[in-house]
Amino acid sequence: MLKALGLASLALAASVVAQLPPGVSKIRGVNLGSWLLVEPYMMQDYWDNHMSAWGACSEWDYVKAKGQAASNTAFREHWDTFITQKDVALMKQYGLNTVRIPIGFWIVESTKIAGLDYYPEGGMTYLTRGLGWLRDAGIAVLLDIHAVPGASTPNNAFAGKCTGTPAFWANKDRNFDRAADAIRNLTTMAHTNPSWSSVYAIQMLNEPPMEVSQTPGYGDYLKKATAAVRDTEKSLGVSKQLTLSYMDYNWQYGSGTHANPADAAAGKGPALYDNHLYYSFGGLINNNAAVDYIANVCNTGPERVRADGSVSNTPLVFGEWWLAERPGCANCDWQFHRDFADAQKIAYERGAGWIFWAWSFRGTDQYRSYKDAVAAGFFSADATVKFNPNVCKPYLAPANQRRAALDAPAPRQSARPASAGWRAPESVANITVAL
Repeated sequence: MLKALGLASLALAASVVAQLPPGVSKIRGVNLGSWLLVEPYMMQDYWDNHMSAWGACSEWDYVKAKGQAASNTAFREHWDTFITQKDVALMKQYGLNTVRIPIGFWIVESTKIAGLDYYPEGGMTYLTRGLGWLRDAGIAVLLDIHAVPGASTPNNAFAGKCTGTPAFWANKDRNFDRAADAIRNLTTMAHTNPSWSSVYAIQMLNEPPMEVSQTPGYGDYLKKATAAVRDTEKSLGVSKQLTLSYMDYNWQYGSGTHANPADAAAGKGPALYDNHLYYSFGGLINNNAAVDYIANVCNTGPERVRADGSVSNTPLVFGEWWLAERPGCANCDWQFHRDFADAQKIAYERGAGWIFWAWSFRGTDQYRSYKDAVAAGFFSADATVKFNPNVCKPYLAPANQRRAALDAPAPRQSARPASAGWRAPESVANITVAL
């Protein structure tokens, strides 16, 4: 029986590795957020003053107000300076093996409709240049369709347009096709342009609304987007398929048709599922104290991996997270942030790994910029290293202790001794573990 279980585990491990970047057993990466798809909060002073974007919520608003030519000039300067070859060299130095690049559909300019889509032009040149740098550095790339035609999420810059009524769903017949056209083009580039050989995966859509009633036809879109990649690959006669990435089933909640991305992925080649955890936005813990953050993440990470596995959403990567906490956190000092970094890395590596949001901000942000967090001492300069590999041990619920013992790696030297046993803080009983 034990031998059979061992063989089954080896088969599962081989299947998981096949869906990750070549030579990678755990994803350890960063998002290149606000590079080719601007989120103003990540560069507010530059956006407001250098780009004179006062009042513009999104790229669509900016181009609509400034005009195409002026916008193209402003954005090309941003693209040229926000992520450079020096950044890529530093990512490699830090041992990062993956980057996730958020993009809007309009980077494929043939998908734009005049008089409807106000977006900067020329981003493809900078994307291709950056992909070449990443290829040369041996860093794998997940291209993330962050923004689709009409916007998929209300009032959010990452959707490309700030609008209260996202037209991606309201005009789904046309907009699903337009998104699929962009994905077809990106797939062709990934297989035919040598600079794009760093691309190993495409994410179908970032963060659709969490309430399922707000995403009519979502399951149909995932199937259409999946077919766009696989049919293109078939026509090209490629031997190695791209991995397709989907927001996980448990991202959404509510009544109505709850699309399982595994239905779109089934039998269609390698797939990867994505979950995002941001403790600064609330909802995960009841008590705003350092011990509660550590206790929660150490248990929530493994629980989400198991919950997704129960609906065939595996392997699971935690594709966005950061070190910021809610305002007023008790005892959230420098040591807490170092422990919080270790705890999240450990918890998320119980799945396929992690991709931090983000690599950099314009300005300094030691809780949300990976390179600033390394400089602050929260992250090791080697992404594989934890300062305290036992940071979760005192807080693991018994079921997670048993599972951790089964698949824990050999421990590294701890920066300080770990406590023995499971020490439940007074508030742990009230922690909400979202599944």
